[in-house]
Amino acid sequence: MISIFKKRKPVIAFKFYSIGSNQDGIDREKFVVSLLDAFETQLNELPHDYDIHGPYGIAKGRSVGIRAFKNKLQLKGHSKYSALSATTDSRLGFEVRFHFKVGEISYSEIVIWYNPLYFAPTFSEIAELINGSFPISCAYEIEIDLERMTVLENPMKRGWLGGLSVKMAYEHLQWIKDFQNGAYRGIYKKNLFSDLQLNLIRKDNPTLVSAKVCGLNHVEENLKTDG
Repeated sequence: MISIFKKRKPVIAFKFYSIGSNQDGIDREKFVVSLLDAFETQLNELPHDYDIHGPYGIAKGRSVGIRAFKNKLQLKGHSKYSALSATTDSRLGFEVRFHFKVGEISYSEIVIWYNPLYFAPTFSEIAELINGSFPISCAYEIEIDLERMTVLENPMKRGWLGGLSVKMAYEHLQWIKDFQNGAYRGIYKKNLFSDLQLNLIRKDNPTLVSAKVCGLNHVEENLKTDG
């Protein structure tokens, strides 16, 4: 019997982190401009639904369009929100969180996600677009199954009656606690590593190839020299 329900394919997520004192260089107003510019130039499309997590007059569970999103930020400024999000269901979107903590370490995170059936943005070019207003400490490109988790990698579980519950998860962020000593999450399809991270990685991968992007080391999974 053929199921009438089509399983959604994983989306691609670019995850950019600003950790510790790097966050001192974040300029929220300029960052929002750069983020929207990245969508317009790299994906040729802006998300449809927006939310501002703070006292900006958007009811919980509701969203606004791009015009209202910009107007609210212009009217109330950029100092009062803890996070921003936007989505066009099953196509593309973003999640941004500012000054969250893992243990005692503060970090800010950008997740830019898209359906690879429709879009093919360039990881390094998006990094260069946002780095001036959001200093990047490191970054990864990963796949996320939206049937099982949110783009922030919080597990989702469907109940018998179709209800959906989300469990907050922090396991995938534990490496941030020791980032200053070179800790890293893993080696993914595309990565931006600090010099210290790369030095540790090369102990086990001495022929790993890298190139400088935004002052970091751009590494692609399994890309090595012949030596």
